[in-house]
Formats: sequence, C-alpha cells, structure tokens
Amino acid sequence: MYGKISVNEYGELQFQPKKLSSPFGLHMASSLVKSLAGLVIYFRHLARKNDVFRVKLFI
Repeated sequence: MYGKISVNEYGELQFQPKKLSSPFGLHMASSLVKSLAGLVIYFRHLARKNDVFRVKLFI
C-alpha cells in the first residue's frame, strides 16, 4: 500500500497515494486498501500496549 490513510474533518476515511497530491474517499480505493484501512486505524488509534491481536487465516 503506497500511500497514507487519514481521517478528514468530517470523520471520513481517506486514502492518499504517494504519487498524488490530494486524498480521495476510501470508497474509491482498491479493495486491498479498503481491507487494510481498518487495521491501520486500529493500530494507529485504538491499540494499546499489551493488547493481543490475532489473525485467523482461512485457507
């Protein structure tokens, strides 16, 4: 994911690719970006020291 996830003044998630100067709504981003955005927000704003994060893969 080459870019940044941010929250605008209205509380909406936005994605700004490294090659563009302005962000756009997450609804316009690829499915990979949309899928990872929740993790980015969790780790950046909600996760605390000693929290446990588990990933279960369905293969």
